[in-house]
Amino acid sequence: MCLKRVLCKRSFCKRSRSMSTKEKVPTKAPAKDNAIKDKTTKTPSKAPSKAQPILLECSESSLGMGDVARFHIRVYKRELSQAGHGTDRLYLRIRNEQSVMVRPIYLSGPYSLYCDVRPYNYHEEHDFPEDIAFCTDLKPSESFKVVLLLNAQSRVGKTNEYSWTVDVMSQMAVATRPKISYSLRIATNKLLTKKTGTPTRTRGFHCKRMDTQELWNLPPKRPHHPVHLVILTHGIFANIGCDLLYIKDKIEEAAAINDKKDKNNVVVRGFMGNMGKSARGIRYLGTRVGKYVLEEYDRLSKSYKVDRISFIGHSLGGPTETMAIHYIVEARPEFFNQLKPENLVTMASPFLGVIADFPAYAALALEAGALGSTGRDLSLRSSIGPTEELPVLAEIPQGKARPVFESFNKRTLYANVVHDGIVPLRTAALLYVDWNSLAEFNRGRLTAPISEGKPPTPTTTTTPTPVSVSEEDQQQEKLQEVSPTSSRSTAEISPGAEPPAWSESRGLFHSRRRKKFGLSQTLPLTPEPETLPKPQPVEVEPAPPPDPSQFVSAMHVLLAPEPTQTYIRNPSSRQDAVVHDRIYEPQELPPPHYQDRSLLQKVVYPNERANRVQEGIARAWQETMTWRKVLVELRPDSHNNISVRRRFTNLFGAVVVAHLAREHFGTNDSA
Repeated sequence: MCLKRVLCKRSFCKRSRSMSTKEKVPTKAPAKDNAIKDKTTKTPSKAPSKAQPILLECSESSLGMGDVARFHIRVYKRELSQAGHGTDRLYLRIRNEQSVMVRPIYLSGPYSLYCDVRPYNYHEEHDFPEDIAFCTDLKPSESFKVVLLLNAQSRVGKTNEYSWTVDVMSQMAVATRPKISYSLRIATNKLLTKKTGTPTRTRGFHCKRMDTQELWNLPPKRPHHPVHLVILTHGIFANIGCDLLYIKDKIEEAAAINDKKDKNNVVVRGFMGNMGKSARGIRYLGTRVGKYVLEEYDRLSKSYKVDRISFIGHSLGGPTETMAIHYIVEARPEFFNQLKPENLVTMASPFLGVIADFPAYAALALEAGALGSTGRDLSLRSSIGPTEELPVLAEIPQGKARPVFESFNKRTLYANVVHDGIVPLRTAALLYVDWNSLAEFNRGRLTAPISEGKPPTPTTTTTPTPVSVSEEDQQQEKLQEVSPTSSRSTAEISPGAEPPAWSESRGLFHSRRRKKFGLSQTLPLTPEPETLPKPQPVEVEPAPPPDPSQFVSAMHVLLAPEPTQTYIRNPSSRQDAVVHDRIYEPQELPPPHYQDRSLLQKVVYPNERANRVQEGIARAWQETMTWRKVLVELRPDSHNNISVRRRFTNLFGAVVVAHLAREHFGTNDSA
């Protein structure tokens, strides 16, 4: 029994020891696991987990012809971080929601959009360190993606605010009924911009959308001061809302800088009812603009004191606005006694029609009504076939509105020297130009794109005197030289630089073409002694630019080259410039050439009638009025570039719009 008890006791002790060892192992392991768990639970307090991505903005809408949507985005970085969404960048995505099936449809389209994104500190005339995001042609079912960086380029001064401006524009040019659906999304994560959802409203983020009507009906900056009403008028196959928005922005910007004058308390307006009606004739279009001006003046007069008015027209908008003034004078004769006519400005406008500068097939198409009544107006006919009725372009400067045209404080025209086959130089510049001063650019290249000089002064040149055959070459060179005070070029000349693209050797010009430009050469202004004979047109070999091609110009409209990022970011790299800028006096007009022509000459020369009518129109505009003529050299498509139809696609014309805004509404407006 004792031995049995001893063996049982030993076995019990072994089992106890084994059990104790087995219990010790699991007791240590859980402690280790608990320690790991404690570490993981304490980690968030030291390094918080990343904020959840959120959708900040989701806007879905549609745009028709002439419609624009402008988004003002503001981010307050500190408040956004305090709300748990701290980030140094946001993601923007704009998508054309139209079906891919409508891409090839251009008759009622095109169904594409233009988009651009501008950080707060970007300006066209200042250097900028970052690339600018823009899309000229956002086709159906395509997306435009941009990263919005919260950095020095988007920061508002030294504040906590970061800001961007986003423009979305319709590219429709023909039909007014179709719409283009689009969506705009902003998120803190790229993937969220692809999903539709309800945006999260949070502190530190604000996005304000302005439509076309809001942008074009802004109140004056100083409502209690006199208001300057500025009317913009678009051209053929164009619109107010999108195509002239850049000009509107720059006028308001220039006026805000020089806001000490009441004349710069501007409100900029434009009539949108002529979109899609470009073929109905200048009289029809101008009458509608005139009615709109009267209605808008009456509406504004209920809240403000409107004391002056300006008109600015691009392309066909030039004749349209002059027809509008003609209508206003007939409908309400006292109108311009209540307002002071301030500025009459045209940009590449066909004052003289286009028939004499177009090839025969294009002129014949216009006369046959290719552009409806507008085409016949531009061909200087009121109907198909011969007519005794005065063409509308000839009627406007000779009618009741002539005293009003003469009373404008400033009359300025801008014309393209090259690359504009839609509105050639001679008709846009009212025929008479000092072509000899342009020969100056045969010896140098423009180096300064924007003028910072004083207001223009009239040209003074030497009176031509009879010369012998041996002295002809010497006199020819003398006539082509321009003194520093005789021409107010807005660019400096680099003597050893490469000549402009349009300058050619005078020997290459056909004699008939030289004669055409020579007949429109202006006379010098130097007063003549009574003993000297009456001055005659100077028989010189002018150096006019080459004739533009209408076909090439049409191709440039469809396939216009875009500016590079270097061009956009670095103003000093731009070669587009004002090449001729001076005031022309009535005394500079040469004697008429097409008056009292013989019957034989009228039969021999097929364009006799067109040339005679053009000469009469040009003289009617200038016999009693001074004009400031600004000739510019822009890259193709210069006809749309001159008005900067799209902010970055047509940025080649920014020098022209800057000149217009500065000289008529900004710091250089001394009148």
